[in-house]
Amino acid sequence: MSLPPDDDNPRDALPGIEEPPVDDENDTRPLKAMRQRPIPTGKQVSEPPPAATILHEAGFELHPLDSLPLASEEDTERVRLVPRLPNPPAWRIIFQIGARPATVGLDVRQALIIGRADADMDELPGLDLTQHNALQNGVSRQHAVLIPSADALFLSDLGSANGTWLNGAYLTPGERFMLSSGDRLELGLLKLVVRTVTVISRSSER
Repeated sequence: MSLPPDDDNPRDALPGIEEPPVDDENDTRPLKAMRQRPIPTGKQVSEPPPAATILHEAGFELHPLDSLPLASEEDTERVRLVPRLPNPPAWRIIFQIGARPATVGLDVRQALIIGRADADMDELPGLDLTQHNALQNGVSRQHAVLIPSADALFLSDLGSANGTWLNGAYLTPGERFMLSSGDRLELGLLKLVVRTVTVISRSSER
């Protein structure tokens, strides 16, 4: 992969996002939480869109973060390599979660962590399943990741402690699996059903 001669640390074309170095051999970079760089004094930088927007969430009660349990030493914090795609299309996905069930819709614009919160975390996962009894069902803090691409919305397990299953098949950590409407997911023992997954144009988000 060719790089500009004066750029040893390429970044995606999004303002305010620090990106890790690219692995030249595989044209990938390690997934990391997106944090804002400090904005220089006197300079205005437009905020990039969030990695996802929660469209609808129903079927359970919210609880304050300070009521959450502390992390266990056995929980995973591993991350895997994901394909580098500077400007992927947005994908809309609607999950039905748990036996109640609850419905959660997302517009996914960048790689988005699925997991659960605890009192030691600085940032919540993009899709926080804490209120869906995630801890009791063995969901890791960084359990899986949604990865938008030009062709599909993919799911990848992040080396979770209790594994991820798609339509009854175990997902090898780090590998990408395409999601489709009707897919049945299990994050540990927590069951999710994909009700719809569709690509949306960026113009329709404005």
